[in-house]
Amino acid sequence: MDIELDVDRALFELNVLGQVSLTQAVLPNMIERKKGHVAVVSRGAGKLGIPHSRSYNGTKCAVQGYFECLRTEMSQFNIDVTVLCPGPIFSNIFLHSATGKHSEKLGRAMA
Repeated sequence: MDIELDVDRALFELNVLGQVSLTQAVLPNMIERKKGHVAVVSRGAGKLGIPHSRSYNGTKCAVQGYFECLRTEMSQFNIDVTVLCPGPIFSNIFLHSATGKHSEKLGRAMA
């Protein structure tokens, strides 16, 4: 495996748990009001595998799966959940996750 576990962990913290934690912070209020809309960002990478990007791809698949489930669960409270999938964008985060660079380089890419 050419990608360090720290890189995977950092990507999941940023791409998945960041959106999940923000959603969990606002969801109780939406449920109480029985109204709301959650919108998160994924990518086409969340729908199909792209070679040499398993860490990045894995985070986007996790976002897709988590928020598609949440959409079903929240429908009874009149809360919509939208997963936005913009087109391709080149970034240093993707570059370093795809090439297996060390986690300190990933940290600089996220800054």
